[in-house]
Amino acid sequence: MSNKNATIGVALGLAIGAVVGVAAALIYSARSEEKARELVAEKERQARYRSPEYAERAKAAIIRTRKRAKTNPT
Repeated sequence: MSNKNATIGVALGLAIGAVVGVAAALIYSARSEEKARELVAEKERQARYRSPEYAERAKAAIIRTRKRAKTNPT
């Protein structure tokens, strides 16, 4: 169960990091404040929509890595 929580945590961390990065880039870019807010809001909606997809990808990668570790212990 803790592995599932860790996977979800990693995926959420990546999504939140992406949103924060986009927000910072937009804030420091040469755009009007209103346009920057609109872009930040849009990127946040996109990240929220795609976060389940990223979580599934992270889970699949962890499962593949575990299988490889079991078959090829070092």
